[in-house]
Amino acid sequence: MMNMTDHNNLFKQMVDYQMNLMNNSLNAMGIFQSRSEKAIELFTNQMNWATEKWKGAIVDWNKACQTGAENFKKVVEDNLSKIQSSKE
Repeated sequence: MMNMTDHNNLFKQMVDYQMNLMNNSLNAMGIFQSRSEKAIELFTNQMNWATEKWKGAIVDWNKACQTGAENFKKVVEDNLSKIQSSKE
């Protein structure tokens, strides 16, 4: 039979695993986003037919994606830290 410290240790390991998993996922997402942004920027700079309005829309879209990713990361980190601190 497991005692309470074993349960606490198991919970801590699960939370640590989830935090590492989310950090790695968010880092991969950030790398993908920055590389995609650079590729789209190169592509739009080479489009002779695109107007400045189109290029501005693409820049705005990139900013919206970046803001969304940052907000998501903040929410995930806040909630995981709340879970971790609730068991300490």
